[in-house]
Amino acid sequence: MTWTKCFLLPLLVCLLGIIWSWVPCAIDPVGYNLAVPPKFEGPLQPNDYLAKAERLFEGSIIGPESLALHQGKLYTGTADGKVVELDLDVHTMRTVTLLGKPPCGSFMDEPVCGRPLGMEIDKSGHLIVADAYLGLHRVNIATGVTELLVSPDSPQDGKNLTFLNAIAIHKNGSIYMTDSSAKWGRRNFVNVLAEGRNDARLLRYDPDTRTTTTVLDGLSFANGLHLAHDNSFLLIVELNKCRILKYMLEGPRAGTVETFTDNLPGIPDNIRPNSRGGYWLAFATARQAGKFSAIDFLAPKPWLKKIMYKLMNPDILFQTLPKYGLIVELNASGDIIRSLHDPVGTVFSGVSEVQEHDGVLYLGSFSAPYLRKLDITFLLNTFT
Repeated sequence: MTWTKCFLLPLLVCLLGIIWSWVPCAIDPVGYNLAVPPKFEGPLQPNDYLAKAERLFEGSIIGPESLALHQGKLYTGTADGKVVELDLDVHTMRTVTLLGKPPCGSFMDEPVCGRPLGMEIDKSGHLIVADAYLGLHRVNIATGVTELLVSPDSPQDGKNLTFLNAIAIHKNGSIYMTDSSAKWGRRNFVNVLAEGRNDARLLRYDPDTRTTTTVLDGLSFANGLHLAHDNSFLLIVELNKCRILKYMLEGPRAGTVETFTDNLPGIPDNIRPNSRGGYWLAFATARQAGKFSAIDFLAPKPWLKKIMYKLMNPDILFQTLPKYGLIVELNASGDIIRSLHDPVGTVFSGVSEVQEHDGVLYLGSFSAPYLRKLDITFLLNTFT
């Protein structure tokens, strides 16, 4: 009997290993390391400012990810594929256009319906919209008429657009764009996060030649994008690396890349200017010293991520991230000089973008059924 047990147990383990190896895994992750997260002290000292935010258009809008302000109206894209205009004075909403085709609103519909993400107003007053699936569009905000500038099916250096994300419009009319993954579309963003691969890129659309070129590749979940106030460099948010890169556009170092700020206190999303020569940076969640972070723990363990993907729904990985509302203010050099928090995330978590206007912050989200507004006039006298 003992001999039989000794024989069968290894055989069973071996058979289970063979069967396990046949179980497919959706992702092919790589390992990388993140620095120990920063302590929440000094300019990162927790507060409850974000918990004071007011909800706008609640129940009428879902996932106002990116925001563009023009002549007192706010423009944003929604989870059901619409580009909408929000009148902030009378609190009305108007659908400007739908870039894709219905039905809309579900995981399966998203590639056909579209998901408008990055947007900015160009010098002619048109809204430039990056749709995660449907390419780059110019939208007449008065009529809703759209023009496709860059098709997702037009290969750029041999690769189609897979996950078009943020944009930044240069003063010469060129449009910079992030393509966040070479493999996964927006609805599978958790897979991009889990794989940790350096397959994202920065693209540039030239309106004169109507051509698109790759400016920079080898990025890791390139996300937010913003031009310096003088257009001399471009800031690129690398979500997986929790850092911001600085790509020089002018001067003797044009074409070179350096780190603008590193080891950020959360999973960064979009970056936008403040009114003081610096920037607002939004976070999907926080990471801080002394607190468990699934992102930091799993980053150097691709084997563990594979096991998790074989055993559970990958969305669980994202759901394990702490509910923590956080935005930070950076100065022109990339130093954190201010932070606004909702430490328990009951009122505010998962900020996608910050738009500052006349002492008010408008706060976007990739999933919340409302826009958020925070009056910061009571704080402005403490800002430098």
